[in-house]
Amino acid sequence: MPASILLLSVTNSRFMGAMAVSAAEGAGQGGAVVTVKVLRGLYSVAQQEKSEREPLIPEFGRPEDLLEFDGVLLLLRDANDAARAVRFMKQAANLPEYKQFVGKVASAFFVPGSGSIDLEGRRKELAYEMMKLGFLAAELPYRFLADNNLGDTDEQSMAGPSLVQLVAARLHARHIGALTTRIHVDPYFRSELVG
Repeated sequence: MPASILLLSVTNSRFMGAMAVSAAEGAGQGGAVVTVKVLRGLYSVAQQEKSEREPLIPEFGRPEDLLEFDGVLLLLRDANDAARAVRFMKQAANLPEYKQFVGKVASAFFVPGSGSIDLEGRRKELAYEMMKLGFLAAELPYRFLADNNLGDTDEQSMAGPSLVQLVAARLHARHIGALTTRIHVDPYFRSELVG
């Protein structure tokens, strides 16, 4: 049975939907089966109506969903999304079965070009929350520079992601998919990582 990954995206906008598809394909190339869900958050009425007409990602992720998968990949845009992801991980810590997270892979991918603010502090905070739960926090050893910047305007989000952003999501997810598959298949490797 192949490893399974829960891919949590921040919205079901067209832009993030395309990023989620690219990441899901990458994780599949890494040998994992991927399920895509959305992190709950605050949406404007116009966004809610639009997402009801064009659902790109069908359902919201719940902390209990983390128990069913071998790994989790968070697909994020900015510091607000990171704060929602941290809140989600803190909710998962309240589950009675939270010890089942030990040895599972978790990673956060921030879309390149997400803005001028430094996301490194948020990335570290999110990794810390993941590790507190027992997840193996995995990162790529390099960063991507985007050829376009993301904004909150509808014109930019309707334009879709650049090729660099799509490839970055695919490569990151492929790395996470391959690592999750290796841990899933080889219990000795998992015991070495967990300690």
